[in-house]
Amino acid sequence: MSRFSFGGGTNVGKKRKQNEDNYKSAPEIGLWVVADGMGGAKGGEVASRIAVQEVVSSIKRNRPLTESILAAHKSIIKAAENNQELTGMGSTIVALKCNDQSSYEVAWVGDSRAYIWDKSLTRLTQDHSYVQQLVNNGELSADASWGHPKSNVIVQALGMVNKEIKVDVRTGQWRQGQKILLCSDGLHGELKDSEIDNIVSRSLPAQDIADLLIDAALSHGGRDNISVLLISYLGTQTAQNPTDDQTIPHDHAPLHDNTSSQTAFAINKRSQKGGDRTGKSEGKKIVRNIVLFASLLLLLVCLFVLLSTT
Repeated sequence: MSRFSFGGGTNVGKKRKQNEDNYKSAPEIGLWVVADGMGGAKGGEVASRIAVQEVVSSIKRNRPLTESILAAHKSIIKAAENNQELTGMGSTIVALKCNDQSSYEVAWVGDSRAYIWDKSLTRLTQDHSYVQQLVNNGELSADASWGHPKSNVIVQALGMVNKEIKVDVRTGQWRQGQKILLCSDGLHGELKDSEIDNIVSRSLPAQDIADLLIDAALSHGGRDNISVLLISYLGTQTAQNPTDDQTIPHDHAPLHDNTSSQTAFAINKRSQKGGDRTGKSEGKKIVRNIVLFASLLLLLVCLFVLLSTT
């Protein structure tokens, strides 16, 4: 069975009052999802939450990934029709689905991205955006597209009415040491691909890399909500997990409620650090016991000598 190490988190950023991103790690079904909502403080959060929940639910019912994303699209439209306050809400989405044969599938709608790192960083997805259309048409170079004033204009998203949504898909085969990064535009809008590459390439636990990516986006301005999930392939061996394996139970990775700027995997990370501290404290305890015993023995010898001379 394939094994993965992963970490992630979300942050409201420095400019927004509410986090409209949602994400989910469901390793028991080989699924990781990031969604970025649109449509105001209420609608955006609702749309991204529906998107993530619907995809997870559909995958658990053994529906294909593309079909699951289209089901999320329909659910967002239906929710908006039933609540006038949610009219116009939508969400981007990017999802990674893995199977036991070491293959993966990445599917997306909008400008949430997936990258793969294998000695260098490569973008797996292509934004459904106005700026990307300019690049595709040869009207704008790829280098000039980063930071473009209209980079936030997307041409399709889940929940768009009267529009046929096309889910794009990339497939591949995992190789040992590869990493896949899923993120909202709050990350790639602040960091160039080369800057992301510089962080993802580090030999650190997945959770530490995720934290560094969020911190870097914040230090560059944090103008939007930032969400990241980093998944590392550990192979198919059944040996015991290495000490830097951030793999956590599904129960410890709930759907983010957008109320905290900390990572959803902090529980696992702290517990591992706590294990390190426990090992050190045990060693110190042994040393203290040896010193105490030696001091007591010395005291007894001195007492014996004193008594012998009197």
